[in-house]
Formats: sequence, structure tokens, C-alpha cells
Amino acid sequence: MAHANDALIEGVAGAIGAVIALTSTYPLLTVSTLRALEHKDDGSGQKQLQGRLRLLPGPIQDVIEFTRQHSWRALFAGLRPAVVATATSQGVYHTVYSMLRQMAVAHQLAAMRQQAHAKQQQLAPFDGGKSVGISVGASMLVASVAGMVNVMLTNPIW
Repeated sequence: MAHANDALIEGVAGAIGAVIALTSTYPLLTVSTLRALEHKDDGSGQKQLQGRLRLLPGPIQDVIEFTRQHSWRALFAGLRPAVVATATSQGVYHTVYSMLRQMAVAHQLAAMRQQAHAKQQQLAPFDGGKSVGISVGASMLVASVAGMVNVMLTNPIW
């Protein structure tokens, strides 16, 4: 049961991390999306802010200009459904990845025990698989399957 709890904890942690990343970058996503949809071209090129604000990077200038035209709240329009979808998707991915990785580690340890038994050697004490590495190929397979399961389960949310 501890392994299932570990997978659930890792799933929740992945979802929380994804929500933090989404929320912190959402204003830039909003502005870049709206700027890409704008069709007006006054021939003057990009707008420049006055004073020291013009020294800021372009995307930050865009956020400031957007909030002057609309509001700070407008930067986060549509955030709630994006958070639900992202948290669900990342939670599912990290949970499934953790469970599959635990299975791969258990399979690898069983093979190592069988090999050690055949050679009449003693294995080091087992720590639950946290420090046991899996091959690059196994890791890619685990991540790919976790990604497929994630898309199949969460695609209707998006």
C-alpha cells in the first residue's frame, strides 16, 4: 500500500507544480495569444512604453500595456478551466508514471535477485526502490505509456 501512496503523493505534487507554473505564466500566455490575434497595423511597429518601463523586456511591456487597456483581472481570464485541466492531466501523468516506474523497478529487482541467487550472492538490503535506477529504454517506455494513459483519460477535459 505504501507504493500506491507514494504514487498518489507524486501525482499530487506534479499537479501542484503544474498549477503553480501555469498560474505564474498565464498572463504572458494571455497577452501573447491576444497579440497574435490582433490584426491592426498602424505602421509604427511595436508600441514602446515611456520612461524606465521601456527598458523592460518586450513581453513585460506587453503585459503592462495590456493591463492599461483592459485590467489585471483580464490577464487571468480563462484561468480556472485551464487549472482544472492542467492539474488533472499532470496529476494523472505523475501518478501513472510513478506506478509504472515502481513496477519496472520491482521487475528489475526480481531479475537481480534471481541472478544473485544463481551466483549464490547476497543482495544489499532493499530500500523500496527509491534509489534503484532503471535503464534509459525502460524510463522512456514508462514515460511514453504514462503519457498515453494521461491523454486517453484527460483528453475530454481539454
